[in-house]
Amino acid sequence: MPVSTELPTDSPVSAAEVAPARLVPLRLCVTRGALGLELAEPVALGPLRVERLALGLPGLKYPVDLSGGVRSFRHRRGALGELTVGAALVELERWLAERWRGVLATLERGPELWWQEGALAVGLAERERALAFELRWIPEPHALRFVVQGARAVGFSGPALGHALRLLDSLGQGVRQGRIWSVEGSPRAIATELLPSLGVRTPAVAGVHPIALEVRGGQLLLKWERDAVPPEPDAAALRALELARLTVEADDALARAELDAARGGYLVALETAPRHPELVRLLAELDVATRAGTEAALGLLTESLPATASGLVGMELLAGLGDRDGALTALEFALQHERFAPLAALAWARWAELTTDLGERALALDRAVSACPASAHVRSARLALRAERGDIEGAVADGVHLEAGARGTQAKHAALRQAASVILAAGFVHQAGRMFERALRYVPEDIEATVGLAEALRATGKPGRAATLYARAVELAQAREQQAPAALLALAELCAERERDLPAAIARARQVPVGAKEELRARVLEGRWRALLGDEAGASLAFARLRDVVERGVGVTPELAVDALLEAARFEREVTGDRAATERHLAVALRLAPRSERVATAYRQAAAALAAQRRQVEPPVPSPEPSPCPPSAPGDAAAAQERVELTEAELAARAQALEAALRVRPDEPGLALELATLLTQLGRAEEAYALLAGRWEDGVTDPERRPTLTALCRLATRLRDDAPGSGAEAALYAEALVRWERELARA
Repeated sequence: MPVSTELPTDSPVSAAEVAPARLVPLRLCVTRGALGLELAEPVALGPLRVERLALGLPGLKYPVDLSGGVRSFRHRRGALGELTVGAALVELERWLAERWRGVLATLERGPELWWQEGALAVGLAERERALAFELRWIPEPHALRFVVQGARAVGFSGPALGHALRLLDSLGQGVRQGRIWSVEGSPRAIATELLPSLGVRTPAVAGVHPIALEVRGGQLLLKWERDAVPPEPDAAALRALELARLTVEADDALARAELDAARGGYLVALETAPRHPELVRLLAELDVATRAGTEAALGLLTESLPATASGLVGMELLAGLGDRDGALTALEFALQHERFAPLAALAWARWAELTTDLGERALALDRAVSACPASAHVRSARLALRAERGDIEGAVADGVHLEAGARGTQAKHAALRQAASVILAAGFVHQAGRMFERALRYVPEDIEATVGLAEALRATGKPGRAATLYARAVELAQAREQQAPAALLALAELCAERERDLPAAIARARQVPVGAKEELRARVLEGRWRALLGDEAGASLAFARLRDVVERGVGVTPELAVDALLEAARFEREVTGDRAATERHLAVALRLAPRSERVATAYRQAAAALAAQRRQVEPPVPSPEPSPCPPSAPGDAAAAQERVELTEAELAARAQALEAALRVRPDEPGLALELATLLTQLGRAEEAYALLAGRWEDGVTDPERRPTLTALCRLATRLRDDAPGSGAEAALYAEALVRWERELARA
């Protein structure tokens, strides 16, 4: 607590830390017509500074021999007459920051202290949220007592008052009941800590009362005097104290983050004090935090005061109902006397998020930056909006300010990299490139900035330099055992576009790791490039992996996925003539875009063609030869026989169910093998091969390696022997068979 005169228990002040008596001497004085002792000059005591301390020496008989000086009288027990304690606001802010950083780990600014209309105001801010409140002094004969009031916040969940109370609790000083915070016995604590170290007995403090709390010359001063009458609280203090007495239990529940209990307590208090503005504002904040009905919360609020005069909660409620003018009026009302700049800036930034008008957003962010130019969050928001609107000079200027405001090499690098990424996404490649270069001056081996600079150079028509930087990013990632999928994909595209080296491009595309957001694009390009090389089987495998990526759904945009699946289906229909694969690609696309007429039409045509093909083919006769893939439960002959006797429709239904189960439980042993068995029986050996080969190459295999490898060898043998045409496919499967047999021998 800023004005607490209790010494913090975690940093006691020893006698060695107080100036020795010979350097800070006591001197004799006359106080209230009697002989006494006083400090000759101020003495530091922890975060406090004792500006004046005077005590009387009752019981002396005159005449008094003063020749012995202070040494002759300090053994007498005096009575404290005056005490003035001060604390520099800067030192108090530092003291609070040390304690609150444990509660708010990302505290960026504050706490800041200032005197505001008879109360000590406190403000603190993180990157995207800020909190401010006042501590109003309530004079009491034997205690320092304060009431928390005027709590407001942006970016915090729940009422601001709850966060303010929790911050006070974290100090470990004083006693809090509801929103009343007290420090008991302060004069005695100071006298006991200071005077014995100067060789003087602790004086009596009975009858000493506080008379003033004020800020003067950058210092907070608190004065006590004997037999003084404490000043009467002003009207604002009395109103705050009366409300605090009504809401003790509700405030305590709010401090514990028990929102339902707090709401019930405030409703009870509202029955005692109907239409109390502060109570209805708190209830409205609770309703906003718990997502209760917006209209009901606004109705409760307007029973006591206009919504436009209800501060930041009024802005949120009015904006939620679409009343932009009312929300803006409420915001301006809330900020007309706001002195904590970060909170005002973040409030304007919040309004920029709520409004949909670009002009209003730009004006709000201008006002936010004007309120607090040092706020990185609001300046970053304005940079993004300026880039979106094409104001590249303004965006670059904001980027330069972000660099200047950041502290330390890493922070400056991060600020420039973020600004450059936003500017690059907006299409201003030259300016983005220069910013990425500035960022790399601070951290030359940053992978993300290297890739960003490469993208900017590529967009400006410098593919050679871009390829060099992409390769460097890949090397940096490999050295750190990380991944750079964006660089790998870009290198693949450059190999295809610039060097016309499709094999190298395919090799780079295959290196894009599973689960990366670039994986979908990599599989599309791999299939497309394999088709251009005449590798139809390899292209089919790539498109099968593409479908697997879409079904996993990791980092997949539905629009891009649908286009990729349509391309895969077109390849299978026009090049390989595989109607089953065509139908499967389109079935997945239809699940992603059920209302797309283009997809629905393509799927109907593919399904009709597949049905016609199957009507022309006799149902497959069970072969006495062993199945290419063992059943999921080895030794279960009855289950295997049941699969042989199932109809084609039943086999297809079971295969579809296994596909769904495999997506949910990709690592469950046996599912992939059983699905491959059914696909082979349905005449879809290529899909069975793609399923097992893709899972093996991606590192997703069953715990038993040998059954999977055995199945792959049998499938490769079958596909090699059945491959039609020129023999290119047969050669592909023969090569795969050699590889699988080699791995089987090692397994």
